Amino acid sequence: KDDNSLKDVITVIDFQRDSVLNFIGYVYRWFVYTLNVSTALYFFNEKQYSRCWKTILCSLYYFSFIALVAYVVGPLFCFMYIFYPLLQVNLIIAAVNYTWHAFVQKDDEQNKLINSTTIVNGQYFIMEEEYHSVHHMYAGIHWTNHKAMYEKHKLECKIPTVFYDLNIFELWGMIIFRNYDELAKNSKINKEVIIQRLRHTMDHIEYKKD
Repeated sequence: KDDNSLKDVITVIDFQRDSVLNFIGYVYRWFVYTLNVSTALYFFNEKQYSRCWKTILCSLYYFSFIALVAYVVGPLFCFMYIFYPLLQVNLIIAAVNYTWHAFVQKDDEQNKLINSTTIVNGQYFIMEEEYHSVHHMYAGIHWTNHKAMYEKHKLECKIPTVFYDLNIFELWGMIIFRNYDELAKNSKINKEVIIQRLRHTMDHIEYKKD
């Protein structure tokens, strides 16, 4: 619900996104989140103690299950079928989330058409997930309405963050390896604006909820 503000436990806004090393640092942040460490701390700091305890107890249940499988079936089976998939899927999802929110406009950090990436005619993804800005404007909306809602709102932003005919992992690679020419080629955004949006960071932001 914090939409890539500094309160968001998986924000990228304090990272310069066009960097392999910074992405590696972000992977650490993502794993702290996915293991429910930062999530539990977030609920605690927000004084949502019931959710905090539920998060901790659910995590203990999950880790107990892993320990039980390792004990009953064997540690190799546990690693290959539980722990390794956990590592793999979260590395993938970390790259996806990093890409969705890699572009931030100075003095307009809350603009969902900028700070949430859209890919028109995205390649090899499912259920119109590439219209990620719609996900933040209408949380829970059915995926069949994503494109229509994007078309409804796209003119509200002069230069939205939109790319064309790409797979999200192609876009991720272009970002972290600083392939600005290809980023510009596959969008209607000039190279200078792309670089500015990738490099703009915040260590403090007054974030207003809609």
